[in-house]
Amino acid sequence: MVAHAVLRSTVARAGIGVYSVLSGWSEVLGTTASRKRLEHQLGSALPSLSSDERIRVLTQVDRRPVHGRRRPLLSSLPAAGDPHFAYQYYRRVLAPLGLDAPDADEDLLDVVEADIERVFTDWRFR
Repeated sequence: MVAHAVLRSTVARAGIGVYSVLSGWSEVLGTTASRKRLEHQLGSALPSLSSDERIRVLTQVDRRPVHGRRRPLLSSLPAAGDPHFAYQYYRRVLAPLGLDAPDADEDLLDVVEADIERVFTDWRFR
């Protein structure tokens, strides 16, 4: 039980840090992300996470509504920055959000690209 609470706390802290970095990249740089880039930017603030924990962090980041509406998916930034992430994890981030992902990898990359455009457009007009 204690281990579960510690894990939830770690995921929550990682989610806040990841949200800050991803939103900053999209706002200022108009760029995508990768795990290495997140590690470089966050350093020790980004704990070592298992694949399932990474998915929970990104799902948590994208689940938070802003002003009562769902904002564009920030998890699309690491999906675009790392095709392996897109194929292996992005579908698993979308599912808990109630969003469908295509089965074909090529179609998934089209979805990622469209999601990235939504992120950049959203931040561009803030």
